[in-house]
Amino acid sequence: MKKLSKQELEKRWQQATIKRDVIFTKTFGDNKALTLELLNIILPELKIKEIIDIVPEDRQKENIVYRGVRFDVYAKDEKGRGYDIEMQVVNHHDLGKRIAFYQNKLSSRALNPGQYFFEKRDTYVIFVCDFDYFNQGLPIYHTTMRLEEDLNKVVDTGEYNVILNSRAKDFSSVSPEVKEIVKCLMNLLKM
Repeated sequence: MKKLSKQELEKRWQQATIKRDVIFTKTFGDNKALTLELLNIILPELKIKEIIDIVPEDRQKENIVYRGVRFDVYAKDEKGRGYDIEMQVVNHHDLGKRIAFYQNKLSSRALNPGQYFFEKRDTYVIFVCDFDYFNQGLPIYHTTMRLEEDLNKVVDTGEYNVILNSRAKDFSSVSPEVKEIVKCLMNLLKM
């Protein structure tokens, strides 16, 4: 790999945006207050009071055989709920399977040995996307597991997924706070 000159490195740094892992991770992974605000805006029903643990670039490599993950930002709140916040800038058309994989790794931390399954702490995978994966123009999408025979019946897995869409066009269904955070992300991603 070619070594970059000081000028080339400075130019790359000046052109860096929140799309770059290091910037995204520094922005949220090193700032509990900002992460808490983001979570409370997109998940207001949780009324999160405090982030008690936050780990930027948390690696979850289990062994050399199976694929691990690197959580961009892993956070835990005062109730023990776990959050993985990820930046996705390229649409590889695999978001559903990607979310499931990250959710699986996150959920593996939500139950301690000897605990019953009903004691499993809730987990949230949040993807900030620079593309509209569902092509609906909405700023935020939520996925859940539903009973195929009756889509009104939600299966309580304690696993929640949120996709923020920086390419949103229709903000009629969201709060002014969600609208502002998505518009802010739009601007940061355009830089």
